[in-house]
Amino acid sequence: MGVYIPFVAILVVYIALQLMKVNEKHIDDFLDHTPEVFFELIKNDEAYSYLKDFLTFANFTNTINQQGFHKELVEFIDFVYQQENILNCSEEEIKDCCITLYIRAYYNLGAYEKLIATSAHFEETYNNILAIRITALNGLALGNKKIGRIAQACKYHVEVIKSIKEHEFCEKFQVDLYTAYVNLAVIFTDNKEYELALEYFNRALHTINKYKFFSDKSVVVLNISDVLYELGRTTEALEMIEDALNLYKDKVVKFNLFIYKLIRLYKAKFLLGAQRIEQAKDIIDDFIPISKNQELLVKAEATHRILTYAYMNKNYHSFFKYFEKSYEYLFQDRSFSFLEEILTYALEIATELNDKEKLNQVKHLSIRLMNESPEKQQLDVNELRSKLNEVMEL
Repeated sequence: MGVYIPFVAILVVYIALQLMKVNEKHIDDFLDHTPEVFFELIKNDEAYSYLKDFLTFANFTNTINQQGFHKELVEFIDFVYQQENILNCSEEEIKDCCITLYIRAYYNLGAYEKLIATSAHFEETYNNILAIRITALNGLALGNKKIGRIAQACKYHVEVIKSIKEHEFCEKFQVDLYTAYVNLAVIFTDNKEYELALEYFNRALHTINKYKFFSDKSVVVLNISDVLYELGRTTEALEMIEDALNLYKDKVVKFNLFIYKLIRLYKAKFLLGAQRIEQAKDIIDDFIPISKNQELLVKAEATHRILTYAYMNKNYHSFFKYFEKSYEYLFQDRSFSFLEEILTYALEIATELNDKEKLNQVKHLSIRLMNESPEKQQLDVNELRSKLNEVMEL
């Protein structure tokens, strides 16, 4: 039996990976039963030889990451990082792949300080290799943002933009440039700096259109429409949201049901803001009842629209019916920007109804929100704007 298990393990790896199909069923079955044995075997020269092709290796490690074996993935990448000539590709490709996988694994483990430290090591060690440096800078930005160091995250995004603009072959890194623009725009949106957010979402959109990588275009257009709405430009926001929907209608982007649902919900938000309540209702009705297995973000946004619609129509019974059914999953993530708005509605309704029980419930949730929300680092927007202006002139 001691010989049989390794043979089966190697055979599974050979069939699934040598043919470059990464058969998920085989991987699932294998990892469910023997992940530790697998990672020991894969370090064996004979088993590892099937992963020497770089694309196969990248597909395989991505599959391992998706299966949730993040700690084992870190150990495996530690092993790969220390070897020489282990893959049939350049050292630059190997190291860039390693830092990318480290970032994913540490992010999924919630080990943000480790993510930052590892990214800093790669940024310092491979400072002269732009591809690795950019990946490391992105890791530093991601880790710092997750622990609330917003100014530091912005600094690294700006450094990504500067590094790309200074490089003679900058067209090779346009996806990274687009990503930096989007990440800065999201930070500006979170800080209610909507004019700056609009500027950088538009820069991202320009980059997408110029270099024709349309996969994320609907998300960028959605974000632009939301920023326009926050600036009070509701008519433009509604026009832009139609553009986002038309990207799917005209098959410019591959259909994504999750994003499509979000776009429709934001259209309902803008219609409510424009007092076009019945048009908004037609969209909202499609999301009632809210499915238990629906994605949390879609579920939360749908609940937001339902509660706003009920409030605007003074349908207080429906408001509290959905409020009481939904507040637990809404409060799973204090980052939802509309929580304060919903609590304000609830407090106003409970006060008007003179319902002491509901008043106490809303006050309790308000205190909980205030106590559990993470503190946000203050962002010096003027200093950041000055740095960005310098970089954009390059």
